[in-house]
Amino acid sequence: MPLDISDEDLCSDHATLMRAFNSLDHHGWNTAGEIYPTTIIRVRHMIAIIRDELIHVALDNRRPVDPSQLQDIKTRQIESMSTIPEWVKYNPDNLTDPDVDAQTLYFRITLHLDYLKNLFFVERLLHRHGQFDKKDLVLTSFGLVKLTVELWNRQSSFDNPVVIREFEWQLLEYGAPGGGILCQELLQPTPTVIDPSYARLKRSDVVQQLSLLVGFLDWVPSSAPAGKSCANFKHLIQRVLDHHLNEPVGMEGRGNLETLDWASLLPPPFRFGLLNSFDWLGPSLS
Repeated sequence: MPLDISDEDLCSDHATLMRAFNSLDHHGWNTAGEIYPTTIIRVRHMIAIIRDELIHVALDNRRPVDPSQLQDIKTRQIESMSTIPEWVKYNPDNLTDPDVDAQTLYFRITLHLDYLKNLFFVERLLHRHGQFDKKDLVLTSFGLVKLTVELWNRQSSFDNPVVIREFEWQLLEYGAPGGGILCQELLQPTPTVIDPSYARLKRSDVVQQLSLLVGFLDWVPSSAPAGKSCANFKHLIQRVLDHHLNEPVGMEGRGNLETLDWASLLPPPFRFGLLNSFDWLGPSLS
């Protein structure tokens, strides 16, 4: 992994390069509080290494998945992010901080989204292979959807055409998988657990974020490359929201699966190409 040294120092004389080298912290990050091209490469590399491991585990059919291996990957992902300097990480206060420019904000948000996506993959695999507690999966999914919505709320702040073109795909990359799990949570709620972090997540918050996600999916024109997929996801999530909000009084959280018209969620010729890895929609939500 490259050391966190600026391009200018790398191309300068030996003495300047050594000063930059000696100023790095023990993890190899710069101590000037700057985000260099190498800073982005380093942190993206840390995310990509974990993502590669998760994909290998998910696609390896030669041996059964070991939950302890997944827990180890999860721990290493969390620990690796803890070594990243604070000025590189996303902080919710960044959203209202006038000193954080649009380019830095976009980098921090997308970095955190990729971090949450790795945790989402871990939790999804753990749940698929025997972990019955969905709490962390639901919380991670909520974080994915909420931050995707926050990014879309600030779309007008970004004037880079390359960045703007990525927005519709970010709905599919981050918002849709997390939204699918939240839809499952509305249809089949997780039993109440004594956990402060989970207790703060209200069903009204889930409905609000999914409603905002539907609104942004609706903004993607049908002529866009991701237009059809966004329209299909919008239809699916909207139908789950309608079903949840129109439940008879006293039936909240009970009988959802039995009373839901599953056929109404399938707009032909949609073939679940982007959804079938998550198993969130279907009579059996295992």
